[in-house]
Amino acid sequence: PVPTLGAIVSTFIVPIGGPVRSKGFEFEGTALLSRGVTVGGSLSYNHTKYSTVDPRILASTAAVVGGPTQYLPGTLQPAWTGSVWGELNSKPFANGSSVSFRIDANWHDKFRLAANPDLVIAAFAPYNFAPAAWIVNSRLALKDITIGGVNAEVALWGKNLTQNRDINYALNLKAALAANYQAARTLGVDLKIRY
Repeated sequence: PVPTLGAIVSTFIVPIGGPVRSKGFEFEGTALLSRGVTVGGSLSYNHTKYSTVDPRILASTAAVVGGPTQYLPGTLQPAWTGSVWGELNSKPFANGSSVSFRIDANWHDKFRLAANPDLVIAAFAPYNFAPAAWIVNSRLALKDITIGGVNAEVALWGKNLTQNRDINYALNLKAALAANYQAARTLGVDLKIRY
C-alpha cells in the first residue's frame, strides 16, 4: 500500500484562525539627572486573543489526546516586558578623550512555550513555560583617543552578566523535545578607528 502524506510527514502548518485581536500599551521615558548622567526605562503590556481557532487544529489535537482540547494565544510572547538603563558620560580630559559607561537590564514575565498544553506529556511539563527573567548588559568605553592623526575608541562590554540560562523556546513533538536556552554570559572588546 502507498503510505499517506500524514504517515510520512508528522508536522503540518496551517493558519491558526482569526482574526487575531491584540491590545496593550507601551511607556518609555528618559531623564537627564545631571550633566552626563542619563537614565531611562520602559514598560509594555500586550494581550492577544483569537476570535476563532481553525477547527483542524483542535480536531487533530483532540484525536491524539482522545477528548476536548484547546489552543492558547500568547505563546512565545510575554504579556509584560520592561527595561531600565543608566548612562554616564564624563567631561573630556585634557587630551580630549572621555569615558562612557552604560548598564541596562531587560525583563520579561513568565510566558507560555506550548500552545497546545494537552499534547505535552508529563515528563515535558516543566518546559511549558519560560520563567520571568532579567538580562543585564553593560559597556565601558574610552572615546575620542587621538593616535597618530586618527580617532579611536576602545570599549569593554558584557552581555547577560548575571549568567541567566533559562529556557526561552521549546519545540514539543510529543515523543521528543527540543529546546533553546538563553545565551551564556559573553564578554568582548571593541576597537573603533575613524580616519
